[in-house]
Amino acid sequence: MDYICESTIVVPTTKHCPKCGDDKDAVDFYINKRASSGLSSSCKKCKTVVDRLYYKNNKTEILRKTHEYCRTVEGKKRRREIEIKYSKTKKGKRNKRKNAKMWRLKCPEKAKARDCVSNAIRSGHLIKQPCEVCGGLKVQAHHEDYSKPLDVNWLCIKHHNKLRSYSGKNKKAL
Repeated sequence: MDYICESTIVVPTTKHCPKCGDDKDAVDFYINKRASSGLSSSCKKCKTVVDRLYYKNNKTEILRKTHEYCRTVEGKKRRREIEIKYSKTKKGKRNKRKNAKMWRLKCPEKAKARDCVSNAIRSGHLIKQPCEVCGGLKVQAHHEDYSKPLDVNWLCIKHHNKLRSYSGKNKKAL
């Protein structure tokens, strides 16, 4: 049996998979630093079958734990890191452009109002004001009526999202 050295672990070039009974190349096994050989006991194909079966049998519990984790501070931070990393890839950039284009086609009145505000700010006809609720300086323009694109309320992200989440309910509850 030949061996190759990967970092400080000596890894065999071939290995026997007990699940399918085949002798396969080392590249067909996942790396497992805890194993004496440095490779997982089952080949990648067999491991995939086992993992899919486990997921199928335990789907509700796995999803519950995943949703629970995603609501934690650590989970939200991790999700945001993943989103940022994805947005920098070619596929992420392409999807962002595609989604923006679809939104503009779906909501032309909103897109026009957003463009009018951006142009007015750039030209100096409209000046950003502090948040109307808390006085924060990092603000967004909120339109009560999109047919009046320059009639906006200035709100920070927190209060803008809160106002949007009410969507027609008691908007004075800010």
